[in-house]
Amino acid sequence: MRVVPIKLFDDNYSYAVYTPTSSYLVLVDPADYASVKSAIAANPELASLQVTHVFSTHKHWDHSGNNEEIAKELPQVKIVGGSEDNIPACNTPVTDGQQLELENGLKVTALHTPCHTRGHMLYYFEDSSGNDIDKAVFTGDTIFVGGCGKFFEGDAEQMLAAMEKAKTLPPDTKLFCGHEYTEANFRWATQVDSENIPMKQKYEKVVEMRQQGNPTVPSSVQEEMETNIFMRAPLLTGLLGVGNPVEAMHALREMKNSGKTQVN
Repeated sequence: MRVVPIKLFDDNYSYAVYTPTSSYLVLVDPADYASVKSAIAANPELASLQVTHVFSTHKHWDHSGNNEEIAKELPQVKIVGGSEDNIPACNTPVTDGQQLELENGLKVTALHTPCHTRGHMLYYFEDSSGNDIDKAVFTGDTIFVGGCGKFFEGDAEQMLAAMEKAKTLPPDTKLFCGHEYTEANFRWATQVDSENIPMKQKYEKVVEMRQQGNPTVPSSVQEEMETNIFMRAPLLTGLLGVGNPVEAMHALREMKNSGKTQVN
């Protein structure tokens, strides 16, 4: 499969997902549909493809806010979303572990990761055709490159469970998140976990990428396991002075929310 990031609003990402051997197109979080359509029309590989599915990671407006418009313009499109998240115009609700076989040959597994919202989903795509990317996960606002989403409708135990679920995916799975927060995430995290050499190296790479105007997606599950401070929470109980991984996750999120880099 091939994945084209489409920048929306100030820092959001939508994604166009396709295979070079089919005439079908899948969209992830196309919350500004006018901008997404413009990006598709300007890309020769996408312009003639037929949209079959919209995958909404969660209900927030900057991820699913144009679903009603899409449903009116493309009534045949399947709008996929978590069954517990009140996704606008959702006609294909999914639950944890549910699999979909798409017209373009891709297989998608929905992974329920409640915390940022109660019905948030990750979508794990697999392509057995041997074209370009064979495994990709779209993480919305649960996992960012080097970070995680705020706990709006959940708690640290749920976010820890979401991270552990992501870790079960193949390490070489490409990871595409919902926002370009990467540089700020690593600027903070490298001050908290200052002995993490891979994290520092990733931060330097990210700074260079952003200076050149390049997106920092995709990452990979393996990279996040090594450099994402929230995914590494179970290893940081000693550093944070807490008794278990849930407390570590809670402490990290509270520190990030306040901008603190030093443990009390």
